Amino acid sequence: TYLDCVKHGGDHVVFRNLDKIVVKGRRESVSVFEVVGLKGQVEDRTLECIAIYAEGLARYQAMDWDGAEGCFGKSVALEQNQPGVTAGAATNPSLVMLSRCQKLRAHPPETGWNGVYVMENK
Repeated sequence: TYLDCVKHGGDHVVFRNLDKIVVKGRRESVSVFEVVGLKGQVEDRTLECIAIYAEGLARYQAMDWDGAEGCFGKSVALEQNQPGVTAGAATNPSLVMLSRCQKLRAHPPETGWNGVYVMENK
């Protein structure tokens, strides 16, 4: 969706780069994007969340766990979907990344880690 949108004038749509992942059973990583909304219709709070999240993602990929957790800790409060507040929301991207940072801090990735998350479940 992201690539097709960019190819056909994606400057009208706001996306958030969520992560690079390898889906279980595959070998190649893919970038995962969230379609946020149309430009001009996305709230400033959401744009701030996306910017802070992007900084957190860059720090995560650089294995700067403290910096990444700091950013995701800020963006979690700006997320549109909040568990316990938004109906049907069990988590949100910032909470997912906070959890990953905590796991990777406790069990650091191997030398040469490329920042890609390998999914264990489909």
